[in-house]
Amino acid sequence: MMEAGVHFGHGTRKWNPKMAPYIFAKHKDIHITNLTRTAHFLSEACDLVFDATSRGKQFLIVGTKNKVVDSVAWAAIRSRCHYVNKKWLGEGNMNVLAKTLKGLYDVSGVEVGQHFYWQIGGFQVHGQVLITSWVVLAILPGSAAIAVRTHKPFRLGVRISSNMFLNSFEMGSFTLKNPTTTSWGIS
Repeated sequence: MMEAGVHFGHGTRKWNPKMAPYIFAKHKDIHITNLTRTAHFLSEACDLVFDATSRGKQFLIVGTKNKVVDSVAWAAIRSRCHYVNKKWLGEGNMNVLAKTLKGLYDVSGVEVGQHFYWQIGGFQVHGQVLITSWVVLAILPGSAAIAVRTHKPFRLGVRISSNMFLNSFEMGSFTLKNPTTTSWGIS
């Protein structure tokens, strides 16, 4: 992990105080994460993922930063998972997303695993209900998009899994983040 630079966090000026237990030290205005804790949480997360896959659960791997786009695609294809490696609409564009979803017919009666098609901006998109009847994962060429039918706006990404009471795994240098928004943080 040292060789990969996992221990380097963000600058000491930008950090969330809730991350203090996971910070080992400060060096040249950069937080150094605690690799002992990281290794422990990584081991726990790997065990949970292994258990879930042995029960036939599906995974969505998300990584949209330029450095990880190719790695995410490679790992997802190799492990036969769905993946997102392109940025999607953020929470500032929830109105745009809501208007787009109005074109999607109501999926409340759709069975898990059922396939369907819908039109977005002149493109026909193939979708499959993968998790519950109110979550749609659209499989696009080389990526995926998530659409959730809900009444309350929420942050995309980890918020989707926490709203659905699913475990979410975050990996990377997250000294800026709130560790309580994910089920398993691997700093």
